[in-house]
Amino acid sequence: QGQFVVILGASGAGKSTVPRYIAGLQRPTAGTVLVKGQPVESAPRVGMVFQQYSSLPWRTVLDNVALPLEYQGVPTKERLERAYEMIDLVGLTGHDQKYAQYPTLSGGQLQRVAIARSLIANPDILLMDEPFGALDINTRLQMQDLLTDIWHRIHPTVVFVTHDIPEAVYLADEIYMMKPAPSR
Repeated sequence: QGQFVVILGASGAGKSTVPRYIAGLQRPTAGTVLVKGQPVESAPRVGMVFQQYSSLPWRTVLDNVALPLEYQGVPTKERLERAYEMIDLVGLTGHDQKYAQYPTLSGGQLQRVAIARSLIANPDILLMDEPFGALDINTRLQMQDLLTDIWHRIHPTVVFVTHDIPEAVYLADEIYMMKPAPSR
């Protein structure tokens, strides 16, 4: 609980498959995936930040961040209060009424929306699949700092996938190396 784990390896090693298994988005061809000793279907809640921008472009930043609570049936007032807290946490205050799409928001801002949306429902595990890979180096470094600040404040368990060694060393408590063909 509260650990920051990085899965590191070359492209094609199967790194992105691991968080997809943990999230229940993909099933293994053999074996069972257990989270906290339970099969994925009955395991704790997870949030996921993907490589590609995953915001709904026809919704505002506020509406995108609040979406998980909307699906859970949380009343509007509470949902919006919590969404504003998350927007502030990821440094998007003042952007809440903008549509969550490029070029209205930069790539870094769109990933901040995804991080806020993933954290709002208090997941037990935050899965991040190369979330900063498409960002320029300065934005990438800023996002790494933001993520470590968030991690130090609220201590979620993070499983972070990357092929970038300096990123892995900077972020992780533990690093797991994956080798391809077959993945191991």
